[in-house]
Amino acid sequence: MRERPDIANPFAAAKVVGARIDPEVYRRQEPGVERGDPRFVMGRGELMTFAQCPSRWVKGYQSKDTDSTDWGSLMDCRILDPDQFEAKYVVAPATYLADGRKKGDPQVEKPWNRNATFCKEWEEAHKDKTIIKATEKGESDAALTFLGSDRQICELLEVSEKQVMVVAEYGDKDTGLVVPVKILIDLVPAFASRYGKLLFDLKTSFTADPARWPRVVFEHGYHVQAAMYLDVWTSATGEDRVEFGHIVQENFFPFEPSKMAMSQDFLAMGREAYLGALRKYCQCLADNEWPGYPPAHLCINGWNYAQPEAWMITK
Repeated sequence: MRERPDIANPFAAAKVVGARIDPEVYRRQEPGVERGDPRFVMGRGELMTFAQCPSRWVKGYQSKDTDSTDWGSLMDCRILDPDQFEAKYVVAPATYLADGRKKGDPQVEKPWNRNATFCKEWEEAHKDKTIIKATEKGESDAALTFLGSDRQICELLEVSEKQVMVVAEYGDKDTGLVVPVKILIDLVPAFASRYGKLLFDLKTSFTADPARWPRVVFEHGYHVQAAMYLDVWTSATGEDRVEFGHIVQENFFPFEPSKMAMSQDFLAMGREAYLGALRKYCQCLADNEWPGYPPAHLCINGWNYAQPEAWMITK
């Protein structure tokens, strides 16, 4: 294990809220607090979306859920908070009984069709839950089985608190502003365990190949998440947590898993990125100015020029 870098922790007033915090609860803001309000509590996802384009963020941009994010939420629930599965999800029947073609004909069994009146009424009656297909439930069962075949992953899950929420404050030297932040850590192993120097996150992905994973980390900002989570956690607890790991599982059959730990180089890059984003956020709050996308490398009279990248030219 590496030693923690000799840098000042940028967070203060940090405290652990609790474990097994529902993601919906984590995402809530105080009533009446909107983006652009200094009281808005910034999570890593909000911070990275802001950094991409402050103007878009403050206007209310939200990324759309996709099949992959829906699958990730399902697996998070089944692995991290399985007791809540039946409260949050309901499995749609594979078939339904439809009237025969003629009056008096016996009912016939048909494949589930969300356009059919019976199916629409059934789904309306279960709208308080996320409806999944029986095939999705079966696939998640298989994914759990394959994940459970890895003894180290099972051990890590056994010794870890799950979905641990921590809040803190970031004080900006340039503007004098103090803004609240929050994190939700998937897995916090017992400090006395052999994983006690690490925090972990669970990721479903199109690839669990260790050779390809660094690119996924960079493109999705997982190194930013890792550095911010470590710094907030150590500020709240004083524990010497110096590394961050991922349980990665592919989101298609046979749901191959892998175990990844992040290098100190990646963590240093992530720390620089989240600190830069927080400084930029505080400056936007202070000035009440929210710029759009930064200009391209070549910009003339306000018009951005699209130029081919080097790899395009070689094609």
